[in-house]
Amino acid sequence: MHEGRGAVTSLNTRPGGTGHTTPINRVQQGLNKPAPPVGPAPTLNTQTMTTLTCIAATLLALLTIPLVVILWATESPQQRARRWRRTGSTYRSIGDRLGVSHTTARRWCAA
Repeated sequence: MHEGRGAVTSLNTRPGGTGHTTPINRVQQGLNKPAPPVGPAPTLNTQTMTTLTCIAATLLALLTIPLVVILWATESPQQRARRWRRTGSTYRSIGDRLGVSHTTARRWCAA
């Protein structure tokens, strides 16, 4: 085998040949074979992944719901008035929901 300009070549040995070289590509030489996989194949199947996803979603819900309830329960009437006003409620509807006058609702929202 001879190396010529980066290409792998072999000597052409035809009977009565001229002795010239012909290029041989890497596939013909068997040099471009993919490496064998290392270790065992992954064993997670679709059912296992679905189960893990459901468990993760359930845990997230169980942790999130109490947090939302605690935040809602500890919210002051003034904070509720400001939140409802940001979402577009009128001062009169805010006052009615909180049991105060619309003037008080407006003052709470302005603070």
